[in-house]
Amino acid sequence: MSQNSSGNYPNVFGLPPSTTFTVAQALESALSLDLREVLVIGVDNDGHLAVRSSRMDRRDALWLLEMAKDYTRTPSD
Repeated sequence: MSQNSSGNYPNVFGLPPSTTFTVAQALESALSLDLREVLVIGVDNDGHLAVRSSRMDRRDALWLLEMAKDYTRTPSD
């Protein structure tokens, strides 16, 4: 996927950051987006990293994480 002139990815759109969503609210919000693939990263009650994905191997998950890192570095419009 290539970046457009402003550095944004044309097929990536942002959701407003929320520090008040519960896990259920965040997942419910994601379900309403009709996503083709998903990568879920969280912390369980014991403080351990939990990762789940659909239709992707670790290489594709890393690519998606790198895209997310780029997205966080781009100023919002």
